[in-house]
Amino acid sequence: CWSDLFYDRTSNCLDVNSARKQLFTKVGRQIDNIPPTSEALLQHCKRAVYQGGHIQGQADIPAPDLPDPSDWGWQSAVGKWQPFWTVLPEASHTCQELLKCGCKKGCKSRRCKCYKAGLKCTALCICNGDCALTV
Repeated sequence: CWSDLFYDRTSNCLDVNSARKQLFTKVGRQIDNIPPTSEALLQHCKRAVYQGGHIQGQADIPAPDLPDPSDWGWQSAVGKWQPFWTVLPEASHTCQELLKCGCKKGCKSRRCKCYKAGLKCTALCICNGDCALTV
């Protein structure tokens, strides 16, 4: 898969999910530094096609007839269109033991991955779980 080469030029994987598995099992690889799932890549491609093909393709038309963005990787939230990332649950909710923060102190801010996910810090975190973060 061409997108795998962005993450590992030596990859011989034929699909995104295989590349994710291969890269995740490499020592020292952070979960944030592996390719998106095939489902997330699909949503991204839909948004790119919508923007490039529909929006830009009709840029010279005063009142373009555009398809519903919700069919093209977007979702409406409070009157604005935002990217719809994936139909899969977040890893932080399904594999909580894989999440770790890099905070040295002050884990009670939105910068802390554990705090944002509503989880307690663990021994995997830089703070070693000693930050007294309670959820």
